[in-house]
Amino acid sequence: MTTDAGRAWLGEKVTERRKELRLSKEEASRRAQINVKTWSSLEAGKVVRDVAHPGIEQAMQWARGSVEDVLDGNDPTILEPEEVEESPVDPAEVARLLDVLRRQFGDAVYDEAQEIVDRARANTERYRRNA
Repeated sequence: MTTDAGRAWLGEKVTERRKELRLSKEEASRRAQINVKTWSSLEAGKVVRDVAHPGIEQAMQWARGSVEDVLDGNDPTILEPEEVEESPVDPAEVARLLDVLRRQFGDAVYDEAQEIVDRARANTERYRRNA
């Protein structure tokens, strides 16, 4: 069960780890795929939705389930370098590439590419919910 003390502990551990990794709040939030205001709330010990936990774990290079462990008062499990998953694709880069497709090949190709991106996003969300 998540308590105020658990959220405060998570905020401390996330801040500590972000600084160890030499990440700005902006970069950490980008890697976690949440906005920087949500990241700041996380570090301040405020409530963050469960759906954000896998992204936070990835950004902090923690094992799956570590956010819940920290909320329960334990330390996170830090992954070894070879265990760290690749960073997700930057959404701004995807948007830029889709714009290039539209300019070079027209709306039909753009629409098809957008459908592929939408399916990939939905699959990612399903994976995160089931992880």
